[in-house]
Amino acid sequence: MGIIINDDFEVYHKYLWQNGLSEKADESTARSYIRRYANTQVRAIYFNVNAQFSYSPSSVIDTPESRYHRKEVDGVPFNFPGTLHKGWYDQVIVKGIDLWEVFTEEARAVGISPWLSIRPNDTHDNILPGGGLRQCDYTYNARKNGLSRCRHRPVTGYFDNCLDFSVPDVRERFLSYVKEQLLRYNVDGIEIDFMREAFLFRPGYEDEGREIIFHMMRSVRDIANDAAEKFSHPVSVAIRTFRDPEFDFYSGIDTPRLAREGLIDAVTVTGRWRTTDSDIPIEHWKNLLPKNVRLSLGAEMLCRSYKKEEKLAPESFLRAMANYAYSVGTEDIYLYNYSYLAAPTADGLPERPEEQSYRDLLHQLGSLDTLCGLPRRHILTYNDTPPTGFQPRTTLPIPVDFCTEHSTVRVFTGACDEKMYLLLEINAAPDEISVWLNSADVRYIGKTQIEKEYAEGDVLVYEATTLRPITQMLEVSMKEKNRSSTLSYVEIRNRRPEVH
Repeated sequence: MGIIINDDFEVYHKYLWQNGLSEKADESTARSYIRRYANTQVRAIYFNVNAQFSYSPSSVIDTPESRYHRKEVDGVPFNFPGTLHKGWYDQVIVKGIDLWEVFTEEARAVGISPWLSIRPNDTHDNILPGGGLRQCDYTYNARKNGLSRCRHRPVTGYFDNCLDFSVPDVRERFLSYVKEQLLRYNVDGIEIDFMREAFLFRPGYEDEGREIIFHMMRSVRDIANDAAEKFSHPVSVAIRTFRDPEFDFYSGIDTPRLAREGLIDAVTVTGRWRTTDSDIPIEHWKNLLPKNVRLSLGAEMLCRSYKKEEKLAPESFLRAMANYAYSVGTEDIYLYNYSYLAAPTADGLPERPEEQSYRDLLHQLGSLDTLCGLPRRHILTYNDTPPTGFQPRTTLPIPVDFCTEHSTVRVFTGACDEKMYLLLEINAAPDEISVWLNSADVRYIGKTQIEKEYAEGDVLVYEATTLRPITQMLEVSMKEKNRSSTLSYVEIRNRRPEVH
């Protein structure tokens, strides 16, 4: 068990830029950035080196230097030195520091496994005027050059300008970049982050896409084998993919096949960005993947209820996600965008005391033993991004009437305490509804208040003692046939809230 950190390409140099440190920071500062993870439960760091630009040195994909001194993009004024790219430019270009060489070396020195994470199809800011801050010319001109997945109609959505991986040039460019980066850095593995973005083919061509991705990943495996020979140690291959096997298959990836054929060694299943998805069917994934494939559960920096208001993931919620992961035999909890919650605090970098609680998680999330006894909140969230042709899987809100057929909710918790507390937001009085958890009555104990992003009014609190090992099944109904209401929030926690 352990924690995997995905270290976003921009976090370090953005932090330097925001704090006025980019001109004086040096290699020792970069090493301090990694040493903050020493003596924690972090098992591996996946260093993301690219979005649409490559932030590591590259002759395959443009780096931000190609735009840094330009005053405009397609006639739209842009001041690149007045952005986070100043932090990158001062370190990489002015001082000549290969940040990711330093990062990977220092990670290995403090006993953390260094990996690369490469995004095959990042589309950040792609519909902004002038191509946006993060677009290189290749992706900006993809539609005009017949390389984008949406060439048959006007661009109307965020993912329309993703690259079409059925085009040979797109795949060759991607594989050339993988080879360049994997043979450059002495790492233990490479992750292909399909969740940036998993829209890989023209709508309607995903079936053919599965074969294309299969052969592309075979090439990635061959490159990893070359890197293993060069560096004289194994180099593994991982992917990050959709929250469930159906989404994965119909997006054109087919992770179980890649695993059966020995092309990948590890898989992270996850939501995309708007929220950590607490309803991921990990046990289903484990039944589909070979036992030698390492499985991780992905958690995001955000935790939204159905209301979709932005809310940083509470520490207790991340503990709940890790508890679920380990209870079903998942090896790791994988934190994506987490570095934005706990900024650098090592030698020479400013302290931010308000972020200490998130840094504490590095000593808690790595095993069931260190989670034991700590507050956990199993908040029911939703799936934010499905593949083409599917709708997001949102459980809440749901109507509640006399029949429970459409008001039964599953909550994945993993191992529970002997007594837990069920919190519901429903526009009905406690004496108007019946509530059961795992086919047993629960005792109503009062009302409480929680974060306004989740529930603006009172939340009903119940005491539950009939907990199951992994999955809790909630049933709610109205007591009278002619009444109805709406269930809009569900949470199970291990600490009793204050009630009134």
